[in-house]
Amino acid sequence: MSEEKNRQDALDERKLIILKAIIDDYVSSAEPVGSRTIAKKTNMNLSPATIRNEMADLEEMGYLTQPHTSAGRIPSDKGYRTYVNEILAAERSDSEELVNFQQYLENKISEFHEIIKVASNLLSRITPYTAVSMVSSVNKLSVKAVQLVPIEKGKALVVVVMSNDAIKNKMVMLDSTVTPETVLRLSSIVNDQFAGLTAETVREFSINDLMMLLGSENLRILPLIDGVLDCVAQCDDTEIHHEGDSNLLIHPEFGDVTKAKAMLEVLHKDDMLKDIFTSDENPNGLTIRIGAENPNEEMSDCSVISASYSINDTLIGTIGVLGPKRMNYSKVISALEFIRKRLNHEVSQLGESRENKQ
Repeated sequence: MSEEKNRQDALDERKLIILKAIIDDYVSSAEPVGSRTIAKKTNMNLSPATIRNEMADLEEMGYLTQPHTSAGRIPSDKGYRTYVNEILAAERSDSEELVNFQQYLENKISEFHEIIKVASNLLSRITPYTAVSMVSSVNKLSVKAVQLVPIEKGKALVVVVMSNDAIKNKMVMLDSTVTPETVLRLSSIVNDQFAGLTAETVREFSINDLMMLLGSENLRILPLIDGVLDCVAQCDDTEIHHEGDSNLLIHPEFGDVTKAKAMLEVLHKDDMLKDIFTSDENPNGLTIRIGAENPNEEMSDCSVISASYSINDTLIGTIGVLGPKRMNYSKVISALEFIRKRLNHEVSQLGESRENKQ
């Protein structure tokens, strides 16, 4: 059944040409595209009526949507995905600013976080979108010890010691029936579970597995577990940097004050940005998420294109672009690909430097 559906969804050359023309025009104009516009912009010698029929087929197949009955069509998430995967031809990356970036790298700047900041600044200038970079310490922090200390009835102190000897603590409120003995017993269990884990692993740790160890008391002492996770989160060494926040405001998709405010708030929520720009799909290449493909509902009207950099399977940095789904994918992909290749060279040199020091 799925093979039959795939055949039904497959686009012939004419439909691909029309889909490309619609997306190219919509990216440029931000207005729904009609059949007469496509007839003028393609060399297929098709009448507007024939193009209307093709557009209706594309809509029925899920590649286009029609915002109003009397309006033209706009691309759907599926249409954009097909455009990126099957149609797009990358532009040349030879702008003066990209050449300047190459010259900057040749200056042998030693700090990767400095290089990736410059790269994100460049991306925000040459694309009308917001650029985000994340840099993690090459030496990942891990949990050295966890201690839960009963203070008084209904209160306990959570203490977390990290591998760099940073100490974080948090006072938590408990159900008054939780005894000091319970807190101390839990302290031993939590320390056994978390000691030696990286901060990233702790964040991904299944709380359900831990709660199974705690039996019937788990709901009453859940604040202690939350306290441990909060302390570890405070030790997160990921540095997040974004450029061109105001670029979002020039796009009609964010012309509404409520939408604009919501997107600007996203840019100031580090945890959300980590979710948006962290991906295991393509650790050393480009990741493209369109609309609903993003992990956060707030990003359903946006696209994110990002590249990650690793040394010996350890993620050290990510750089990407956030903008509306009506994005100039060709320009963004070519610019980010140019930067990715050059940063990969810097990452490999950083890896060699680390190995030589060991």
